Amino acid sequence: IKEHYNVQMGAYLDDVTVCGPRQTILEILEYFKVVGPQEGLHISSKTVLWFPAGRSFSANTLDGWTVVDTKGVQLLGGSVCTDPSYITTAAINRVMKCKLSIDTMSLLLDPQLQLMLLRACLGSPKLVHLLRSSPPCMMRSAIVKMESILRDSLRSIIVCDGPWFGDFQFHLATMPISHSGLG
Repeated sequence: IKEHYNVQMGAYLDDVTVCGPRQTILEILEYFKVVGPQEGLHISSKTVLWFPAGRSFSANTLDGWTVVDTKGVQLLGGSVCTDPSYITTAAINRVMKCKLSIDTMSLLLDPQLQLMLLRACLGSPKLVHLLRSSPPCMMRSAIVKMESILRDSLRSIIVCDGPWFGDFQFHLATMPISHSGLG
């Protein structure tokens, strides 16, 4: 498709991004709709089309496609947008989703299991992915909120919400394992 239509195109697993002239985009969409299934390309019902502000198609040319009229979209966990406030809102939404996961994890009765889950998949991996997928300068409030959530979670796991968990203990807990931290 990239060579045949002479467009900028990126794909990762089942997510495809295409940038090019309007008419070419319409031809590619038609290709996906008509020839795609014969070539093994099946379009998900969750597929959406997003165009940056001021660059949209008329509704009759996009028959059968879902077009979102927002400031941006999520692609592979990162924000694609033209408005910085979208990145901030998306980051805060991801942090709140992570908080729900951490709250659910806290229902477990085993602190060691809670700590392993927090280290392996709920805490810093989520924060690192958030920082790598969007400009950090636009996510200050989300980062501060995530740090607060991690601090509260660690306090609950380590000292059962007792008073003996302050800044120093949080700093020690967040150090790498090679420096005697929790990772």
